[in-house]
Amino acid sequence: MQVFVYRLIDPSVLTVHEAALRTHVFSGVGNRLVEPVFDLSPISGGFKYFDRGRLWHGESPQQLPKSEEEAARAAEAYFLAVNRAAAGYRERLRLRPSDYPDPFPNKSLRHMRSRPVFMPGAKQPDHWISYWMVFLPAEVPQVATISHTKRVPVYGAVIEVRVGAGGLVNGVVSSARPWIGMKRVDAFEPIEAHHKHENGADTSLLYLVEGSGEPQIYLAPYYQSDDVSEEHPHGLSLRPACVYSLIIDIAVEQTADGARLVAVVMDSEGKMVPVASREDYQLSWLYARLEYLETGDVTETDTQELHLSMPGVYHVEIAVEHRLTEAQRTTYRQIVVGIPVEEIRAGVS
Repeated sequence: MQVFVYRLIDPSVLTVHEAALRTHVFSGVGNRLVEPVFDLSPISGGFKYFDRGRLWHGESPQQLPKSEEEAARAAEAYFLAVNRAAAGYRERLRLRPSDYPDPFPNKSLRHMRSRPVFMPGAKQPDHWISYWMVFLPAEVPQVATISHTKRVPVYGAVIEVRVGAGGLVNGVVSSARPWIGMKRVDAFEPIEAHHKHENGADTSLLYLVEGSGEPQIYLAPYYQSDDVSEEHPHGLSLRPACVYSLIIDIAVEQTADGARLVAVVMDSEGKMVPVASREDYQLSWLYARLEYLETGDVTETDTQELHLSMPGVYHVEIAVEHRLTEAQRTTYRQIVVGIPVEEIRAGVS
């Protein structure tokens, strides 16, 4: 079996066109803006827009969407309007979609839910919020075209749209990262193909988008199963589906003189193994005691493991890169390092 891996656009491409993106996001509202604000994350490319002059100002409830379907249609019309403005900008400057993509991946969006939003104690809603999520083809079809391929969710790639009176969009938060290409990659065989679970749990594929402060190069697929012990911060039990799908953690061993930290990565069989035992990975540590974290007094090292000896609470981050694919993943933990055993014994004596 083969799976699709998507190459994400470099966020710096979007920051170059930030002024244009802001204009296009606003253009979906026309000339009815009151007090708009816009923000673009330089790390993820995610963006948000709010019209402070309209949200939570008690607009006429009679002009609000009357149903979930009406709110969803207003959000979809807004997506199309913004994308039309972006397409016109590309045409004028002779840009390619890889130079400046559509702000909203319309063909990959699926409406999840829309609901009215109330101010505390209010009997009438202030506006509606509409949730949309990205779904992408994961498993490479053997015969059928990609348009017939089953699409799977991209967890973390969500667009929230706030729809006010007259179907006017007064706020958007988008964590959907644009992609500029896709490749076919050999998949790891699901564990269930060898060991059928007693509870009959099925394995399914999904993608993950990191948080707005986390760099990410690829959208890679993962197997989801209810019958595994490892749990991802998204709250899902996962296994890697290919070499681009990294699941990492920090193993901690309390020692007589402090703590020993080892970076571990999940292999194709679902086992967590030390990164130090794998030559195809590069890692780097960043750590500091919490009281020094805000001052920027942090230490970086690329050693295979980390030893902490001074007592205290540490913030420790690890970045792991797969050398062949350049796929990257980071994670962090708060580590408590106690008083060394020798000091305790000396105090007792």
